[in-house]
Amino acid sequence: MGLKEIILHAGIHKTGTTSIQDTLYSNRELLAKHKVLYPACFGQANHGIPLFNLFAANAFDRIDTFVHFHNLSYGLQRPDLVAARNHKNEEALMREVEESGCERLILSGEDVSLLLPADIQRIKPYFTGKFGCGNIRVIVYVRDIVPYAVSLYQQYLIWHAIDDIPADYYVRKNLGGVFRSKICAFWEAFGKESVTVIPFEQAVKSPEGLVKNLMREAGIPQQVINSSAILRNNQSRCLEVNELIAYINMRQPRYRGVADGTVLTENPNRIGGDLHHLLAIPGVKFDLPFEKKEELFNVALPDILWLKENVGIDYTESLDKTAKSSPRAAYAAETLDALLVAFPKLSIPLQDLFLDYFQELYQQTGDKKFAALCERENMLDHIFQLAANFERYMTRSSKQAAELGIVYYPAINDNHLQIFTSSGPDGFCEENSHKFDFGQLTEIFHIRLEFSRSENITQFRLDPSVYPCVVLMQSLKVNENTEGYDISGGNCSGCFEDVYSFFTSDPQIVFHSGEVITSIEMKIMVVPADFVYSFCLQQVFGEMRARQMHLAQDNTNLGQRNANLKKQNANLKEHNVNLEQHSADLEKQLNDCKNSLSWKITKPLRGIRRLVQQIINR
Repeated sequence: MGLKEIILHAGIHKTGTTSIQDTLYSNRELLAKHKVLYPACFGQANHGIPLFNLFAANAFDRIDTFVHFHNLSYGLQRPDLVAARNHKNEEALMREVEESGCERLILSGEDVSLLLPADIQRIKPYFTGKFGCGNIRVIVYVRDIVPYAVSLYQQYLIWHAIDDIPADYYVRKNLGGVFRSKICAFWEAFGKESVTVIPFEQAVKSPEGLVKNLMREAGIPQQVINSSAILRNNQSRCLEVNELIAYINMRQPRYRGVADGTVLTENPNRIGGDLHHLLAIPGVKFDLPFEKKEELFNVALPDILWLKENVGIDYTESLDKTAKSSPRAAYAAETLDALLVAFPKLSIPLQDLFLDYFQELYQQTGDKKFAALCERENMLDHIFQLAANFERYMTRSSKQAAELGIVYYPAINDNHLQIFTSSGPDGFCEENSHKFDFGQLTEIFHIRLEFSRSENITQFRLDPSVYPCVVLMQSLKVNENTEGYDISGGNCSGCFEDVYSFFTSDPQIVFHSGEVITSIEMKIMVVPADFVYSFCLQQVFGEMRARQMHLAQDNTNLGQRNANLKKQNANLKEHNVNLEQHSADLEKQLNDCKNSLSWKITKPLRGIRRLVQQIINR
């Protein structure tokens, strides 16, 4: 192989690694034209977990790292399954390097910094033996300890969620030796001259920015750097959402275990990515009280002093730069609106916790702005009703949907579904899976798989997506029959005839057959839940707009009627004035007549007339 140099970007965590990795991954073709390879063989931009599993002597047992949870969630629930995955990844990497003809290989994964010193010692001999290249440079970014601790705290609240391991325990454990143990391990394995340590803040504030700083340090040609599309990801979450997530994780932790790591099991009410729809909600930037930051700073102080003395990077004034006040959740209108939109997309267990949390806030504070967040129980039923008409409205073309004003959010970055097969109680794994890529999400997709009886397959699992979605199962045949199987598991949020709704990430349906499965055939349509939810909102907003127009017309009619009544009232008033004037005129005429000389002279005649009349009447 023609490899001349290997660049290992090893974090550390919370130093913009996601932005770096996504940028390198999305610019692979451009890099390849200049003999630079950023591997895609692991199926993800972040190489940290595959590299950790490869070099850690006991990767499966390292419960103190996020890698352990990742392995569990991806079906690597035994050391032999981790080993099998490692073998597959090794072969894929060697094949990709050989086929690329690259001269420089870049690997990026912050989880490499979690390897023990003895594990790191294995990296250089491995690459020298496999690729004939011992020229390895390591790039490590370090970060000001206070914002680093705050970010670690936030990460634990969102992702780790183990019932017997509090956030303080996790953060303190990661702050102990955060600089010294990691940097010294790389120095010992590769030599000081091959390890570059860069302050994260310095790179971020430089004219080129963090991502281009890494690309330059990795020796990527300047013209490639200038032409690369820079991606920025993994922004800080808001304080309001972190408090809600902490409440959820306290009552329904993702994992149930003990602090010493002897036991760890997944919570059946939780699933990977089930908090996804809460993470982008705007609000007050997450922070810790000053007292907590001071406490964590003191935990890391020995490492801070070591870094200043041995590397020349000074974070001793970190605490002086931070705000002394404690953050407070504001729950602005923008945040409340976003929470209302996110609620129906959560799994049912998380919806219950969501309602409980804001009910408690409402009771504690009496603040009426929380009332709306306690009254959303009927929203999901409304969405299920609309989803029941899935086939009717989802088969419309994208153009027709656009004409209706429906917003289409393509939440699935790579449009594919996956079918896992199993022959026994060991469950499902990647090695026994089939992945299918498909195009338009609103089109029926036809799948057929055939197996030999010797494989002894008795159940299979359909993963229609990695994000919340709605599935139309137009037809399903197992062993050429439409019967003889049943649904024995999964995380479907609701089902109406052949429509399955998943309002949680990593949707799954498990099918079990009473006999050995030799063929599976299905016709299926998969649509992101955001599309369906957007349609539901469109329906609701349409009803609201129609109601608003109706009320506006009623208001116009009432206005016209009011104007007519006012006119009639004015006419009646004018008529009344005329009648009063006429009455006054007649009264005056009568008085004038009675006071006239002729009326007085003829008074005797009127008296005689009355006397004659009385005589006649007798």
